[in-house]
Amino acid sequence: MLVLEKDMDRLPSDADMKYAFEQTGDKERARDRENEYKEEIERLLNTKKREAGLLKNKLSDLTTDDRLPLDADAYKNAEKRFTEYQDAFDDFKTRAANLNHQYQVIHLLEESNSSKQDEFEELFQEVNERRVEWEKQKRNLTSVEERLKLKNAEDVQKRLEAVIQDLAASSRHLPEVTKAAGSTEAAIRQLEGKIGSLKIQTTFFEQLKLAWEETFRTEYQSYLPKEGSLQNPEAIVRSMLKDFKLDIERKKRLLSDFENKFREVYGSLPDYRLEINDRKMIQEGEWTRGEWPSDLLPLLEQWQDLTHQRLFECDYQGAKATPSFVISKLDEYINQQSVFLEAQDQKLFEDIIYHSVGITLRSLIDRSEKWVKQMNEILVGQDNSSDLTLSIAWKAKAAETEEQLDTRELVSLLRRDAQLLSQEDLEKMIRHFRAKIESSKRRMLDKDNNQSLDQVLKEVLDYRQWFTFELSYKRKNESKKELTNYRFYKFSGGEKAVAMYLPLYTAVYARYQDAGKNAPYIIALDEAFAGVDELNIAEQFKAIEQLGFNYMMNSQALFGDYETVPALNIYELIRPKNANYVSMIAYHWNGKQRQLIHEEDEAILENNS
Repeated sequence: MLVLEKDMDRLPSDADMKYAFEQTGDKERARDRENEYKEEIERLLNTKKREAGLLKNKLSDLTTDDRLPLDADAYKNAEKRFTEYQDAFDDFKTRAANLNHQYQVIHLLEESNSSKQDEFEELFQEVNERRVEWEKQKRNLTSVEERLKLKNAEDVQKRLEAVIQDLAASSRHLPEVTKAAGSTEAAIRQLEGKIGSLKIQTTFFEQLKLAWEETFRTEYQSYLPKEGSLQNPEAIVRSMLKDFKLDIERKKRLLSDFENKFREVYGSLPDYRLEINDRKMIQEGEWTRGEWPSDLLPLLEQWQDLTHQRLFECDYQGAKATPSFVISKLDEYINQQSVFLEAQDQKLFEDIIYHSVGITLRSLIDRSEKWVKQMNEILVGQDNSSDLTLSIAWKAKAAETEEQLDTRELVSLLRRDAQLLSQEDLEKMIRHFRAKIESSKRRMLDKDNNQSLDQVLKEVLDYRQWFTFELSYKRKNESKKELTNYRFYKFSGGEKAVAMYLPLYTAVYARYQDAGKNAPYIIALDEAFAGVDELNIAEQFKAIEQLGFNYMMNSQALFGDYETVPALNIYELIRPKNANYVSMIAYHWNGKQRQLIHEEDEAILENNS
């Protein structure tokens, strides 16, 4: 009783326990909130990564047939050019139709003018003929009058009167013919003025057409290879505009994206001095400075405005250049450096294979194979009531590409004496490691990962990735089979427990074999053997004891007082009726009986153990 009172006196007060409980609850709630926030951030990050991957794939599919670089600048510039070309081409078609109509009007006017001219000449000739005839008749009249005095006066008189009447009729028609001739001359002068105006318009539109063609040819040629040439520009324009639809909103978005991207990279590329400059696509000819009619000047101004470009330029070796030119030069430099780096890579890989890294790899692989062999011997030698024998194998992986080697062949080459390796064998290993590095780099880019070269090399030289573990099982009177998920779920409860826990024990035990002679073989299990029945729990303790582990376990109901356990200290935590404190009761299992112990007894037991 005295001991119990002392124990009660040493217990913390209710206020202390309440404060500790509240602090613990606050910490747990804060930790839960942090975990929830972390999970939400990870979920959003993964969602954004998937969306980015889908958008990237979709963009790649949509731009497969394009010949433009896959960046916003190229597509923004191309769309701007296409929009301007479409507007200009539509206006050109309208002006060409008008010009064709005016050509037809000129032709009709010229034909009408020719007809009027012929009619005027006929009338003029008729007037002259009538005048000549009148003069002739006048002379004849005089002659007749003289003859009348001599003979047949009466007949001559009648004939003379008829002639006079004809002359009078001709005189009456003469003003009408003269008036018609004057109108015809005025119409001819008016048509000559229109012909002059149409000739000026024709000259203007011919010059404008040539200017637009040169503009299109210059711009389109910039997207072709150096050896390429532009053939049949009209057919190319028709093909471009056939399915082209002007999207003003998309144009605004692209322009905004371009400006945002420019501001984003401007500060990160100070050596290139990025600029956006205006320039003329082609030089203006002398015809643009001529005096043209006022109604044609808007067309000239439109062409002059649309041939201005916003050009993205940067400094390269002291001169202005386009980004595409700079990129091509940098690619050439990279290719030149690649030739140099291949020689350096050759030296690096030879050093890896011949010296430190190769020696370390061979040592680690040999050590791992020894560890797996030890694990397999322990698994095969284990005895359990389920009559289930497990085994484990460390299998070499096959090559992923033609340039890579099978793990079995690679390990065989690494184990050879470096001095006995042939040049062909050395080249095989170099190609293998180079292909693995390139594959890792591609995966790194796909994942938008920022691994360093050291990390890539570590991944490639991680020999654990060269092999795969294969767990197998065997029942009595049955052949050995690979333990797959499907077969595992068909196991009984005891068989599942053996398949889950025994490989873990043996793996830890095999690793402990490399420890010092006096090193403790400690394992810890949380929620130990949850879902395993009592008989199989006893079997698990038996396996743990056979391997000589020191262990700590916790469970809601497990006491560990099984016949397969020779000795065990047990601590039961009690929290009565949702109290704000926890009590502890200590027991000792001696292999046959579980006994309640006090603090003094517990200290004695611990000292003895």
